[in-house]
Amino acid sequence: MREIRIAGAGPSGLAAAIVLARNGANVSVFEQNSCVGRRFNGDFQGIENWTSDDDFLERISSLGLETSFRYIPFHNFTFYDEVSRPTLVKSEQPIVYLIKRGKSSDTLDSGLLKQALAVGVQVKFNEKLSFGEADIIATGPQGKPDGIAKGITFDTNYPEFGCATLNQRLSPGGYTYFLSSGGSVTLATVLLRDFPRASECLRETIKEYEKLLGIKIPNKVRVWGGRGNFSTLSTGIRLGKLLVGEAAGFQDKLFGFGIRFALISGILAATSFIEIKNYDDLWKPEFMRLMKVSRANRFIFANFSISRQLCCQVLGKSKDPRRTLRTLYSWQRI
Repeated sequence: MREIRIAGAGPSGLAAAIVLARNGANVSVFEQNSCVGRRFNGDFQGIENWTSDDDFLERISSLGLETSFRYIPFHNFTFYDEVSRPTLVKSEQPIVYLIKRGKSSDTLDSGLLKQALAVGVQVKFNEKLSFGEADIIATGPQGKPDGIAKGITFDTNYPEFGCATLNQRLSPGGYTYFLSSGGSVTLATVLLRDFPRASECLRETIKEYEKLLGIKIPNKVRVWGGRGNFSTLSTGIRLGKLLVGEAAGFQDKLFGFGIRFALISGILAATSFIEIKNYDDLWKPEFMRLMKVSRANRFIFANFSISRQLCCQVLGKSKDPRRTLRTLYSWQRI
């Protein structure tokens, strides 16, 4: 197999590189920054574990990725509705796997880099690959953002805990979240409209969590921001190049989860080279319907407060919240 050139050393690009190299390909990854995870600052993100019956980490292991990166399974999660009423959701299987992003050794980014280097992938930092030179495009979100996140990360002795609020005053069109594990907290607001209000919303979100959780946010925090694109493409192939992860707009529109899409799309791009299959024929059965339904769900959640209240109530009563959440993505055939 000829050399495969990948633009971008994020999760989707490295996932593609690892699977290709494990199957005998000569792979080079070009990253314009000096290290992996440059966009992140040690903040927590979640890999959702409900849109399929199988466990996500077991699935990617079966597809050629080692789960050698640090992850924390969350079986319990608390949701606060518009008036700050809490609903505790409990699950036998993990609802979310918490992972850290950034350049430190305990992040998803560094774990994937270590794995890629171990199987012979050449990773070239401080080198930008043009669109025309690349075979796989894994360069992150493109164009005008559909959503933005603004948050803080700080050290704490707060116990392991995860929660989210569905208060539109704090996060227009979106949600906020608080994730604590191993002496670190990530707190953020996610906005799908009114982007100029991001800093104001973050200040109000900090106050809200101080009140809800009885925690005092320290003065010394790490501030970060992010953006996302939620496009629903008719094709993941542009001028013969395969688009993966956020470069293709592969992301859950309802709750904003993107790492599942990033890792699987990278694996599928690799598969298209290895098995000489059309990339669109691989990713569309996997993602297309999920993304379309999540876009419809996002419109309902953002514009009808009753939908957010019902979601909290139903999840709180469910004996199998993973299955209940999965129904949100199968309520109609699109």
